[in-house]
Amino acid sequence: QDEKPLRSDWSIGRSHGSLPPPTARDAPRPNIKPAPSPPSQPTKLRAFRRSTTAAANTTPRESSPPEKQASEMAGRKGGERKKSVTRSVKAGLQFPVGRIGRFLKKGRYAQRVGSGAPVYLAAVLEYLAAEVTTDLRCP
Repeated sequence: QDEKPLRSDWSIGRSHGSLPPPTARDAPRPNIKPAPSPPSQPTKLRAFRRSTTAAANTTPRESSPPEKQASEMAGRKGGERKKSVTRSVKAGLQFPVGRIGRFLKKGRYAQRVGSGAPVYLAAVLEYLAAEVTTDLRCP
């Protein structure tokens, strides 16, 4: 009986990880461009629709004020901007989280400052300030 070898003939004597010989699939294919798709509408009708939409877009809108048009062009949907909520309010603190974060960054205490570090430091400072004020009130 004819036994099949464990490794194919092309790999005998080659180093591990070498590529197999090129196959018909690897051969370069001729540059064949796909046929262009037929137009979905006749050209006269397309030109007519283009001209009517261009004429419709050139007429001025009287329904909306110019301020609203500018906000629509900016890409913001919903009109009025929501009021921003500071990180101090989110954390329920009186001390300014943003300012402490800025001081940490500008003071060059570390190359990087995490987002939770100024919140934690503001909480610690607020706690210490509260402790000092309560100690001063007791006597």
